[in-house]
Amino acid sequence: MLVRSLELVVRIRIIILYYNHHLSFNEKTIIVSNNYGKINSIDWDQIKDIKFNAFAGTITIKSNNGIVIKIHQYIVGLKRFTDMIEKKTAWTAKELRIPVNDQFRLN
Repeated sequence: MLVRSLELVVRIRIIILYYNHHLSFNEKTIIVSNNYGKINSIDWDQIKDIKFNAFAGTITIKSNNGIVIKIHQYIVGLKRFTDMIEKKTAWTAKELRIPVNDQFRLN
């Protein structure tokens, strides 16, 4: 019974993460709402650091003014986002070890 309850909690958490985590970006800004509905944004020219945590499956982006945003690797549009990272910053998906399938990348 306890195991089933824990499974249910995990499944609900995954559903909440999927439906509430949004990523929007353009040539100037990255906007992310996390699974709790909190919205943060960082301008591309304010990025200080980008790291990928393979265990958590998240890309963490830190700005010069202390804002931190996290983006899950399974979010819709990840390939386009990594293309924009490569265009707007000095980092590449390969260097960050973000698992993006090259056959779907934009040229």
